[in-house]
Amino acid sequence: MICEYCKLVEQELKLFTLPCGYLVCLHHLEDQEQFFRCFVCKDHMIEKQACLDMAKNRKKLDEISFLEQKDLIFESCDKIDKLKKTLKSCVSEHLSQINRQMDLKREYLKIEFDKLVDDHHGSLVKDLKDFESNFMHFIEPKIKEFNTEQIRLYLNNQDQNFKSKNEFIVNLNKNKIDQLFTKMEKFKNVKFIQSAKPSKYEMAEMFGTLGLKEIFEDLKLCSKQPDTKSQLPFSSKFSLKCQFGLNTFLELSTGELVSSSLWDPSNFLTVHPYCTQITEFPGHKSRFNFMFLADNDVIVTISDDFFIRAWKDFKCFKYIPLERLTIIAAELFKYNVITVNYAYHFQFVNFETGQTIKKFNLNLSPISLIKPLSHAMLLTAHENQFIIWNIDNLKEKERLSFNGLVSSIETINTVEFFIGTNNGQVIKWHKKPTFRTCHLGPVSCIHNCNNGKILTISCQDNTLKFWDCKNFDLLYEINLYMPYVGKILKCYPHMACKD
Repeated sequence: MICEYCKLVEQELKLFTLPCGYLVCLHHLEDQEQFFRCFVCKDHMIEKQACLDMAKNRKKLDEISFLEQKDLIFESCDKIDKLKKTLKSCVSEHLSQINRQMDLKREYLKIEFDKLVDDHHGSLVKDLKDFESNFMHFIEPKIKEFNTEQIRLYLNNQDQNFKSKNEFIVNLNKNKIDQLFTKMEKFKNVKFIQSAKPSKYEMAEMFGTLGLKEIFEDLKLCSKQPDTKSQLPFSSKFSLKCQFGLNTFLELSTGELVSSSLWDPSNFLTVHPYCTQITEFPGHKSRFNFMFLADNDVIVTISDDFFIRAWKDFKCFKYIPLERLTIIAAELFKYNVITVNYAYHFQFVNFETGQTIKKFNLNLSPISLIKPLSHAMLLTAHENQFIIWNIDNLKEKERLSFNGLVSSIETINTVEFFIGTNNGQVIKWHKKPTFRTCHLGPVSCIHNCNNGKILTISCQDNTLKFWDCKNFDLLYEINLYMPYVGKILKCYPHMACKD
């Protein structure tokens, strides 16, 4: 058929009807504005979309679309048929290329590392030879000073003047022989001190990674789950040692655990995990609301009489009054006690000097928890969101909202922290958030084990779980009746929990 505008022969499917009845090529219509004068008869205006939606034209458009999509699907089918025949070789070829890249990197690093080892070995050999030369230059003349033949002749002669000979021997020992042998003993202190420390090299950073975790997640592949029963690094049997009053406890350098007494919350209670010796020390007459551990086993407390107190060996050596408003959150950073009351008034107090370092107000939604990240950065938690503040200018640096209410926070360093929520989710923040459902109930505790692992606890699903801090993989899981908080103890291979 022929286009009645350009007179070219075209397939019927590509010829569209104008309202005045003329047949034209589709591309003539597509080139027009939304409203245009009929370019064939020039007697009327045409709305392009209404023209395309005419029954005859719409059917042709649908057929053209179908044919285009059919061609694309057939191309995909051709690729699938090819994959059926070559899938194994295709996958193998791609992964083999990656293997070759890894092999090249390994050889390069081996050469580079061998060079580093050889260079260091060479420098040690050179140092040893230089020392040998210097020591020989120093000690050889001193040894040659001794005429041993004359010494023997003098001491073996028949002269009966033993007093003179004794003085000679004493003088010889004191001034020469003892000094020589002392120098030789010091020489023997030269040793090769083999390093027992593990290598500081981070192999993933040196060598590279495959990024398989993201691919597994994108493709929803199943990876092998860890055998938690066989991997536990300690016994999962727990025994009751004592009961504390606060929902937290401190570990002193002596290994003792400290918190408030359950029976008298104004007293300290200590327990030694190894021998289970329990001791109660009198505090102040007011109930402890917060308790922190500073350097040198100094304990810092905040009581319900609105005083900060610093204790050493359970004796108070400093007390600082606070505003008499209910404190809803508090933390210790270095020597600064940070408090926030229900009026959202923040106060930073140095517990050693008693000076107030900083005061400010933040008009925010209800604050549940606070965590200092550095001297200038503060993390605040508000129901279903957290905010990172620059406290020098009181401006927000980061803010993130999520499902669930904040129930616990643990910091790893100044830029990385974990937040637990009441719906069992844990959020890892390191420049960007990573979400992981860790428990079936509220996450009551997150603890940094300082060995690349974190501990999460939920008293509702009765589990303690250990996670790889770097990639957030589950390592171990322990069932325990209603745990609330816990930590791995430093002084003994134990884990302490509070229900």
